[in-house]
Order: sequence, then structure tokens, then C-alpha cells
Amino acid sequence: MMALSVMNIFPLFWSSLGYSDSSIGILNGVAMVAAILGPLFFGWIGSRKAPARIIAICFVATGVVTPLMLCFNGIGAQTLLFGVSQFLKVGFLTLVPVGVLHLLGPRAGLDYGRYRRVGSAGFLVAGFAGYLVQISNPGIAVWIVGVACVLAALPFLWHIQIPMVHAPDEGWKTLFSDRKTRYFLLGSLLLSTWNAGVWVFLPLRMREMGATPSLISWTMAECGLIAILSLSLTGRIVDRIGRPALLYLAVPVAASLRLLLMASPDSTPQWFLLIQWMHVLVWVLGEIVQIQFVRKYTKPSLFPRIQAMLMMCTYAGMGGASALMGLLVEPFGLRATLALSATLPLLALPFLWLAFKSIGPEAKAT
Repeated sequence: MMALSVMNIFPLFWSSLGYSDSSIGILNGVAMVAAILGPLFFGWIGSRKAPARIIAICFVATGVVTPLMLCFNGIGAQTLLFGVSQFLKVGFLTLVPVGVLHLLGPRAGLDYGRYRRVGSAGFLVAGFAGYLVQISNPGIAVWIVGVACVLAALPFLWHIQIPMVHAPDEGWKTLFSDRKTRYFLLGSLLLSTWNAGVWVFLPLRMREMGATPSLISWTMAECGLIAILSLSLTGRIVDRIGRPALLYLAVPVAASLRLLLMASPDSTPQWFLLIQWMHVLVWVLGEIVQIQFVRKYTKPSLFPRIQAMLMMCTYAGMGGASALMGLLVEPFGLRATLALSATLPLLALPFLWLAFKSIGPEAKAT
């Protein structure tokens, strides 16, 4: 989580290299497209090899590849290296939750909330990274990501083991034969478009408003603090609701509202400190309900594959939206681009509704 949080201020690093807002958006979009290939590979190999060892390899490789970004200033090299790092990131983001799914108890929402609460503490490191960027140079963010990833690999090399449930007769066709899963994945793909505005263009919007790198970093890191404070409580609430999957319908609406608030004409960058509290209804609630859906309505042998597809949906949604916003930002500006992007998460609503309508009576009872 330390590494992921600091990756969010990479746009400041690219800005220091002289890249325009449009170039940064397109760079992220191309890198996300490259990362889309990762889930298919890691979902397949996670069902056949020891997941913990694969996670360790991905962490170490990311820790090696990311610092190489300091050696090349060209946008082609930056896109290639960032794309490779995103491909590797897919590996640990896909397979670590697989281990968590095997460990969740009857109170899945609370258990998952506690797990993510600990990880969210690492997200606060982005705030300190912002100070380092301000007093030194944006390249320090790249080094923090590299070191954090290498350290994260150590427990998976020595201590952590993840169960591997291998079913030779099951594959991608088995996963997609389920109607509710198909709709759920499509809805999640469209919902993931909100990530581009928050993680790629929020730093650029705040910089446009005159915010310092440290304020931008703390605003990004605030999401970690919000998650720490709200994950367990949100998990308890979700556990007590009869059909928690329906709560997922509130997430696209909240995501759209969050983007609209980011596009408001307020010229005070501190305004974004308040907007970030929408993280509870967008990321926190979305993550908990999503993991509950997977746990309740997917067989353990298919955990790696559905997690892989959810990662693919996240990267495809974020990458597509980032590239689209990168094309719009030059003619329309950041404010108008953010406002236009607020329509994208709402496209998820009909597909998520169809997914929940497709849940059979027996599944609802469980």
C-alpha cells in the first residue's frame, strides 16, 4: 500500500520531466492497456502454481523495474517501464486478495475491513513522500515505490502461504458461463472509470489551483486515513444487511458525485480535503461489497480467475477513461473534462442491477 499510494503522485514526476497534462493522461492510458494483459496470465497461473511465490516475484521485479524510470526521460521509455510495472502490479493485486478470500470468516465484511484497514495505513506514506518531493525532487517517489515493493516481498518468500485449489475441469469458460458473473464484471468495468479522475487528474487539477506538492500528496494520502477510520464500521454495517450486494448500486452514484465536486469552480485547493471523504461511499463500500459478492457467489477454485477479471476490469476502466480524458483535457480544460467523466460510472448501474437480478433464490439464501 505504501508503493501504491506513492504511485499516485507519479504525475508530479512526469510534470517535472516537462510532460503536458494530455501526455500524462495518454501515458497512463497506454500503460493501463498494457496491464490489462496481466490478469489473464496471473489468473491462470494462480490456479496452478504457489500463489505466494508468484506474489514475491512480482514485488521484487516491480522494485527493480520502477527505479529504471529515472534513467530515461523519453515518453516512450516512461510508458514502457510504467506499463511493465503495472503488469507486475497486477500479479500481487490479483493474488493477495485470493489468499484473503480463503481466510474470511462468517463476518466477511468486518474481516475484510480489518485487513484493508491495516493496509490503508501504508497509504498515508504518500503524504510524507509529498514533503520529500517538495524539498528534493519528484524522483524520490520512484525510489520509495521500488524500496517498498522489495520489502513487501520478504514475508511471501519466508512465511506466508496461500492455499491453491486446482480444478482441472474448470477454466475461463466456467467462470463466464454464469450470467450474474458476466453482468457483475461488466458493471465493475464501467464503474472503474472513476479511478482515472481521482488518481491521475486530481493531482493535476490541484496543481492548476496552486496547491503545493505536499498538499497534493496529503490529499491523496487522506484516502488511507479515511479508509482506516471507516473500513471496520462499514464492514459491520454490510454484514448486517440481508442483501448487501444491492449496496453496490450506490457506488456509481457516489463516484459520479465525487467527480462532479472535483470539477466545481471553487478556487481553493483545500476544498479537495473535504471531497476526499466521498472515498467512504466509493472505494470503501465498493471494495467490501465486491469481495462479499465474490466470496458468496463464486467457487473457491475460481477465486484466482474472478479476481483476475476484476483487476482487468479496473485497469481497462481506468485506462480507457484516462486516455479519453487525456484527449479531452486540451480542448476543454481539466474542470470540464472532470465534469464530463462523471457520466461514465453511471453507465454501470443497469449492468449491476441485472447481475443482482440474476442471483438465484438458493444463492440469495446463502
